[in-house]
Order: sequence, then structure tokens, then C-alpha cells
Amino acid sequence: MVVMFDITKKATFDALDMWIREAAKHGGENLAIFIVGNKSDRDKDRKVQRAEAEKWVKPRNFAGYFETSPKEGNGYL
Repeated sequence: MVVMFDITKKATFDALDMWIREAAKHGGENLAIFIVGNKSDRDKDRKVQRAEAEKWVKPRNFAGYFETSPKEGNGYL
């Protein structure tokens, strides 16, 4: 399962736990979870630092953390 948030909007990062719980209710409890920070091209507007996201992911034993920018065409899984 891929759960994405916008690195320029902290509220989207703060909502990750809720979205993961919601997915688990609908059959997603046994899926590998990848967290993806979107809009990495907008680093100057960043509200969630990469280190913060990686620190959040690590104790949860998710499959990984990635950042992507569809605008620049990079960071795809």
C-alpha cells in the first residue's frame, strides 16, 4: 500500500496514521506500507523535513519512505 502526503502541508503528514487505520479497516492490514512524500520539487516550501518523515516511518517497520516529484519526473517507486 502506498500512502502519500504533501511535504508542503504538515496536516497531510499528521493525517497519515488516520489513513493507515482506515485502510486497515478495509482489508489493508497485511499489506506492505510505503510512505511517499510528494512535491519534492518544492523544497523551499517544505513543511515536513525528510529526516522527520524517516524518523516517523522507522519504528513502524513500514517498507520504506520515498520522496517524489511528478513535476520533475523523479523519485518513482
